[in-house]
Amino acid sequence: MASDPCKNPTRRMVMARLGLAAGAAYVAPAMAGMTTAEAWTGPRRPRFSKPSRPSRPSRPSRPSRPSRPSRPRR
Repeated sequence: MASDPCKNPTRRMVMARLGLAAGAAYVAPAMAGMTTAEAWTGPRRPRFSKPSRPSRPSRPSRPSRPSRPSRPRR
């Protein structure tokens, strides 16, 4: 009796189905005509958050060493 492929899936079949499901999930927001941010259904947050403060300026770097004098070519 032949085994049913649905009852005994091979690794290749499982990976193919996983790839198709991931591809469909990736393309679904574009096909539905909404942005990824609109498609996300997390906790409700304000539409626009206030901007963050600018970071502090970094300290200047140390001066580099003087270069060696060049040698004449032979």
